[in-house]
Amino acid sequence: MKLFALEHGINCQHNDKVIVASSSKDLPVIDRLLKNARENGGIRAELLDEHGVKQIEPYAGVYQQGIYCPDTAVIDSKAAVSKLQDFLVSRGMDIYFHAPVSSVDVETRKVRTARGELAYRYLFNYAGASADKVAKNFGWPRITP
Repeated sequence: MKLFALEHGINCQHNDKVIVASSSKDLPVIDRLLKNARENGGIRAELLDEHGVKQIEPYAGVYQQGIYCPDTAVIDSKAAVSKLQDFLVSRGMDIYFHAPVSSVDVETRKVRTARGELAYRYLFNYAGASADKVAKNFGWPRITP
């Protein structure tokens, strides 16, 4: 995405990030995010205890642990999605927003969503934090960055 942003004049700023658990309910999310980072490769992510988080972000409201990612960036996501949408639509592709996938039939190349059943030739999984859940419908154990 950083290269895409550079090529298309989209604002993208490199920064590091600390993701923290704020209660015991967040600990499984921290575990899942760290597991995803390790499985995907190319993503530096370090598990920190509360003290480690406080060394980086002294005022963070952390519960027991967090993740430090030194290679993250903030992109103008609206501009990036708009540019990507223009590019794909101009090539005859359809894009559906707000259509969470509830099931997938890989053999018939159909997905069931909140907007109904959709057939696809190519399906791009742009589901954000839920991308791994969508990918598992296709039997993929991991998302490739």
